Amino acid sequence: MSDAEQQDIEVTVNGAPRQVPAGSSVADLIAALGFQPLPDPDPSAPWPDDGRQTLLTFVHLSDTHVGHESDHESFARAIKVINTMEPAPAFVVISGDLTDSFTPDEITLFKSVLS
Repeated sequence: MSDAEQQDIEVTVNGAPRQVPAGSSVADLIAALGFQPLPDPDPSAPWPDDGRQTLLTFVHLSDTHVGHESDHESFARAIKVINTMEPAPAFVVISGDLTDSFTPDEITLFKSVLS
């Protein structure tokens, strides 16, 4: 389809139709859908600081490698931060290599960090 043949896009937002001119940028389409750009976030803040209500929050940790050098200390710090988050996450997912070698001692250490 050539530029001359492009048609406007009609989107419906909260039951109201809106027109997005053909050739509009993605930013224009997003604005037509009613989304506004967010302010630059505070990189140390775990949650939006702009008044939005968060419907679902969760934490994903990966490859904790407990048992390798001081990784259990980093994992323990992460758990401490997670336990103090407000609002609290609905759940935490830990994936990847939980321990370095999956030995009984590493598994015990991993469990002790979680308790």
